[in-house]
Amino acid sequence: MPSASRLRAHPATELARLAIEFIRQLNRDLAVPPMRQLVRAEDLALLGQKAEQNTSTPSNPRAADAAAFTAMFAREIGGSVQRQRLCDTGQDCAGA
Repeated sequence: MPSASRLRAHPATELARLAIEFIRQLNRDLAVPPMRQLVRAEDLALLGQKAEQNTSTPSNPRAADAAAFTAMFAREIGGSVQRQRLCDTGQDCAGA
C-alpha cells in the first residue's frame, strides 16, 4: 500500500482501485472464501431483503433497496438477476 503522501497524488478512482485491491489481498491472506462459495443463488432474494432491513443501511454511501442489493450480490457470485427471478417464482433455477 502506498504511503499517505503518495496517496494524495492519486485521483479518487485510483484510490478506490487501490482500496479494493487491498481488501482482495487481505481476503486472500486470511483465506476468506469468495462469496460465490458461501452463498447460494436461491438465497439472494432473502439476502437482499435482509440487507435492506439492516439498521446500518441508511449509512451506506449509496441508497439501495432489496432489488439493488440482490443485483449486487448476484453480480458478485457470478449469477444473474434473471436467474434469481426464476428462483423467486418457484421455477427450477438449478440450471438457469
